[in-house]
Amino acid sequence: GIRYKVGSGVHVEYAHGPNLRRNIPSPFEDQPLTSSMKEQPEQSSADAQKAIADAVSLAKRSDIAVLVLGEIDLMSAESASRSSLKLSNGQEELLEAVAATGKPVVLVLVNGRPLDISWAANMCR
Repeated sequence: GIRYKVGSGVHVEYAHGPNLRRNIPSPFEDQPLTSSMKEQPEQSSADAQKAIADAVSLAKRSDIAVLVLGEIDLMSAESASRSSLKLSNGQEELLEAVAATGKPVVLVLVNGRPLDISWAANMCR
């Protein structure tokens, strides 16, 4: 979408960041109407840290960082209660590390419930 909007005169790169998963598997993942909804593969701690490092490396050589954080669809549906409204799976760490590069950060949230991002609002001013 960004490439389409800004045109060919702007170079756009992408780093995935850590995978998102529910702590408890969704009972809807294998149902016919929701079969396209899948958990992202489980990652080792080392792989998640490498994903964060890759995103930080990309941010350092970029003019601006656009971070799309939040929840996958299976994290905010029926039977998807959570004990915290914070971002999960290393996303806070990712945002903190990218913001520490000093590059401007645009935070885009994808979520189906309210999320506590007060720390991000204070950090990214």
